[in-house]
Amino acid sequence: MDFAKTYYNTRGYRSNLLYVGYWIAQDRQALLSYSWDGNVMTIDPVSTGNSGWKDFLTDYNTFCMERDGKPLFNQTFGLTRAIVVHAFGERLQTMREACHQFDPQGRLMNDYFRSLLT
Repeated sequence: MDFAKTYYNTRGYRSNLLYVGYWIAQDRQALLSYSWDGNVMTIDPVSTGNSGWKDFLTDYNTFCMERDGKPLFNQTFGLTRAIVVHAFGERLQTMREACHQFDPQGRLMNDYFRSLLT
């Protein structure tokens, strides 16, 4: 299914720049790596932020989640707790335990990550 074409036909939005795609090798050095389970191919839509962009990203995130896509925490706009739980499952508990062990008062956890990880 061509998400962008279908989205354009149903919502009238089209990204105004080309998409970027690349391969990422498996990475188990970072607990919340999006290539933890193996090599991945990523397709990243790009835009200047034109009207409709954020709504597109919200729907694109859902589309990717439904296909077992994994977000990149510091670059994926509009993450929700549901997307994060679906993508990282039990690794979130390991992350919570590590955060509690090394930062028991939660001083280094900002509101954004707290809402996604805890």
